Amino acid sequence: MDESEQMDPITPLGVAKTGAIKVGSEILVHLGQGIYSTPANAVKELVANAYDADATRVRIRAKPDIDNFVVLDDGSGMNESDFDKHFTIVAKSFKRATGETTPSGRPLIGRFGIGFLAISQICGKITVISTKAGEPFRFEATINFAEYKRKAIQLSEYDYEIAPYTLINRPEDIQEHYTIVVLEDLSQTFKDDLLDKSLTLAREALPGRYRRPLNDLTGVSFEALAERLLTGQFRTLKEIGSYWAFLMDLSTIVPVPYLPQGPIRFIDYPEEDNLSTQRGVIDTLKERVLRLNFAVDFDGVEIRKPFMLPAVAQSGKQSRSLTATEFTVDTFAFDEMIDGEQLKFTGYLFNQRYSIAPIELCGIIVRIKNTAIGGFRSDFLNYPASEKLFFQQSMGEIYVEAGLEQAMNVDRATFRIGDPHYGILRRELHRHLAALFKKSRQRYVRRTTGAQDEAIGSGLAALEKAFGMGFELHWSSAKHVRTPLELQIDKHEGLAIAYREHPSLKNLSAAQRKIRIADFLLFEAALHSRTDRDEVARLVYSVFE
Repeated sequence: MDESEQMDPITPLGVAKTGAIKVGSEILVHLGQGIYSTPANAVKELVANAYDADATRVRIRAKPDIDNFVVLDDGSGMNESDFDKHFTIVAKSFKRATGETTPSGRPLIGRFGIGFLAISQICGKITVISTKAGEPFRFEATINFAEYKRKAIQLSEYDYEIAPYTLINRPEDIQEHYTIVVLEDLSQTFKDDLLDKSLTLAREALPGRYRRPLNDLTGVSFEALAERLLTGQFRTLKEIGSYWAFLMDLSTIVPVPYLPQGPIRFIDYPEEDNLSTQRGVIDTLKERVLRLNFAVDFDGVEIRKPFMLPAVAQSGKQSRSLTATEFTVDTFAFDEMIDGEQLKFTGYLFNQRYSIAPIELCGIIVRIKNTAIGGFRSDFLNYPASEKLFFQQSMGEIYVEAGLEQAMNVDRATFRIGDPHYGILRRELHRHLAALFKKSRQRYVRRTTGAQDEAIGSGLAALEKAFGMGFELHWSSAKHVRTPLELQIDKHEGLAIAYREHPSLKNLSAAQRKIRIADFLLFEAALHSRTDRDEVARLVYSVFE
């Protein structure tokens, strides 16, 4: 199509058009309450709009020192007609027909308008500049929320004006296609967050190939950044600058690829055949996200989903990698018709011996059309049972391919608990969580039993060294104990006799009894050379009473 055949813009080039963004009263209530809980969830909606426009790359530039935050994408763009249709009147209905896709085949994420308006929570003015390929003009629309933040103007019983705008069309190269969104008059809280790059452990340096001061993170790759922030040294994102916390939060919820070795470093466990099924499922999820061909560049750093499990185990300033016996991975899938509509999802759950750090990466995250609904739910969608003990050691993701959209609230961060799709998803999640936590308990029992038996073995070895002869441990169930002590050494029979019915032992668990007897074995060995052995033993044993 040559330039002479182009459609003219609705408003002539260079002529300013004024209007107002209108919204239904039911949506206004949510906007007034602040429909997004974090700045990252609000910015996520701009990224989602770029994704829906078939963008392959989004560039975000945070310039809080000049009161400026810019989101640029190379998507299909908009013209004045698209702006009028999708942005100037926010629909009264929150529902969108399912199954819609972009021209490239991506499943559509969002509903036009609502997420766009949510940005007003972190700024007072928005400028949108956009053009579509094949059209020799672009439009520039400036929307001013400042004067309407205190009070919207009622137009009718149902409609309100919440912000005036000015739109101008200008000439543009016919080949160009893009959208630029500029946020100005940033809220003071948002500016403060973007300016805060401090770290609580600024004077320490990490070992290995990323060796450099911890407070020098600007300009590093996202892999190096994640390696620094996810090593377990930071228990919470509150310990790092708000800028880095915002970056990690955003990278968690937008549809960007995973780190090469994320979310689980199966590469560290090549010989573990019991992980092959889980590895296959998670590799399929990673490949599906990678095929989206969608990248987000934040201040020059290409972000990734920041999961690198299993996390290292911390002991003072020392750390070590976990063995394959110290974590559990479970995968699951569901595909059924519920109330006449398909519900299809795939997910994984992960649990490890130690708490996951930072704590904000614990919980379950639900992704619809590859984009997170809210963020991590640390309560695992209100999991009811006593295994909450394992919450800080667990995380998981659920990818919903079909269904559940009608269950979303307008904030796109929570669900209506009465929706049948949400009820099924939560039921399936809790069923698999119960199985995961059962494995975790069994893993704990095996580990603690092994540690107890090892302690008993050390005690018996100490006795053998002290007495010059081997001993066996015998557990006696005798009700009446001849010795006032919990443990009796019989050199003639080569026995160390433990009285489980002794008053100080009978109310302990089996694990506690073993550990206590192991200590007594060591004391018996240490006291063997004493002159008044029985008296010294009584004194030492009294410490445990």
